[in-house]
Formats: sequence, C-alpha cells, structure tokens
Amino acid sequence: MANELDSIGLTCPSCGYDLTGVVVGRSCPECGSDIPWRVTDTDETTRRQAVVVLLRLGAMAMVILSLTLLDWVIWSVVAIVFDVNSYSASQWLVVIGQSIPLVIRIGAAIGLWMIASWLAKTLVSRDDILIQGPGYTPMQLLSVGLILLGAYAFIRGAANLIDWFLSTLPVLDEINAASYGIQHGSSVYTSIAWAVMGLLLMAWPRLRARLGRDLVLD
Repeated sequence: MANELDSIGLTCPSCGYDLTGVVVGRSCPECGSDIPWRVTDTDETTRRQAVVVLLRLGAMAMVILSLTLLDWVIWSVVAIVFDVNSYSASQWLVVIGQSIPLVIRIGAAIGLWMIASWLAKTLVSRDDILIQGPGYTPMQLLSVGLILLGAYAFIRGAANLIDWFLSTLPVLDEINAASYGIQHGSSVYTSIAWAVMGLLLMAWPRLRARLGRDLVLD
C-alpha cells in the first residue's frame, strides 16, 4: 500500500507541486490532479506527445489572436440592442458577417485541440523518446508553454489598457502614448480579454492541469 514515504521527492505531473508527504494515489493539493501510483525516477516525452503539445499550444495561440475581433462584435451587439430601429437589413448582415470569422477561428482552435492526438499519430510514425529528464513530462511542457502564452496575452492586454487610460487624460491628449513604448490602438474589450486570459493561464495551476489532463495518461 502506498503511503507518505512513497511521495518523497515526487512532483505533480500536472503542475510541478512538491508532493512530499502526500499519499500517492490521492489528489494533488495544488491543482487537484490524481497522483499516479507508479513513481518513476526519470520523466520523458515521446515524439508524438511533443507534437500534441505543440499543436495544442498553437490552438491556444489561435484563441488569443482571435480575440482581436471581440470589440467589433461587442460594440455591434450593443448598438443593435440599444438602437435596433436604426439598423437596416444590410447592416444586420454586416454584423453577422463580421461575427462569423470570430466563431470560425475559435471553432478551428477547439477542433485542432481535440484532434491533436490523432494528428500526432498520423504525422509521427515512430514514437520513441524525444527528451528525458526531470521536468520533461508532456503536461509540464504544456504548462510551461501555457504560462508563456499567458504572459504574452497579459502583457499585451495590460499595455493596451494603460495606453487607453493615458489617452483619456486631458493632460496627455496631445502626447502619443506609443512614444512610451506602449502599443497603441487596440480595443478595450479585447485588451481586457487578453489580460484576464493571460492572468488565468499564468496564475491558475488547476486550469493548466485541466487543459492537459489527458496528456498524463498518454
């Protein structure tokens, strides 16, 4: 029977939490993932698992980039709700047409995420070990990638929000915020979505564990 001694030096395969003192076979107290009964000294990632990780990171990047259309959709919906009488049939078609790319992009990203394992098996004929060593499980690699994508989204969103805030100050009306190295011109709702998504990916281990839960079983 596994006990606390079996977990000495063991880290969670999903979030990297130090599991020393936790009974093997129970859940990680940090992210809630199941702790495997079998403890291995060396972590490893195969070629197919590495391709799955890359495809899923690409899918998450597609979701983040798709949010550039979010502001247009939100403002259009607000305009329709509060000024519906002034909208002609042709304007309704434009709103619907502009919303379709957002739906298609996010749908394509979700689809890519779901078929990543199948694509990896199709693209990689020989599934031998690619990298080996502590911290090189597929889930840990995905977690690092998600943190980096989260950092990008959060910094970009926060910088754009700062830019927007500066542009509202009367004293800075004539000052170009871009001269401070802040990206200029992005929309408010998109920037909020980027910042929130980035913060969640960076600061919520349980979310990262949930996104890569099946990788632990590969």
